[in-house]
Amino acid sequence: MYPNRVILYENEVCELIECSLSTLRREKQKGLFPKKIQISTRMVRYRKDLIIQVLEGK
Repeated sequence: MYPNRVILYENEVCELIECSLSTLRREKQKGLFPKKIQISTRMVRYRKDLIIQVLEGK
């Protein structure tokens, strides 16, 4: 999924980890998820390599 992309949109992260956007945001608040990349005031992205590490349990 998204093989050439280095950073992902929030909805792409949700697809990758199979959760809803609200679940993703709760996980972020708990500190269980990698930090976001704030591109602009309304644009947030996530590093794909860090997401994969979370999925692998590292």
